[in-house]
Amino acid sequence: MNYLAVLHHTREAVLSVSPNGRSFVVDWNRTNLLAGVGTAKVITPDGREIPLPRRSDALWPLMNLLASHAVSNPTPVLDLRAHRMRAVAEAVMEVVRDRGLAPTDHRT
Repeated sequence: MNYLAVLHHTREAVLSVSPNGRSFVVDWNRTNLLAGVGTAKVITPDGREIPLPRRSDALWPLMNLLASHAVSNPTPVLDLRAHRMRAVAEAVMEVVRDRGLAPTDHRT
């Protein structure tokens, strides 16, 4: 991976900070999503897939929402059917709806 190329596409980077706050590392997978290098999608509680466009303005609010609820999702697929996502599922769907991202049927 060319990290400089990723940073050329975004001025934002996602950091993982140690519990004591004294050290951090760049989370390149999530930074790639913000930069538009990778793609992401949300799977709704009823199984519909919502693809997020590259450089979607929903990504940063979704990442912040998950972090504020201490929910880690290391993959680009946010599956709201998972038990650990129940506490944030409605808030995630609100962010997605507010951004005008329409769900698609997962069977097509």
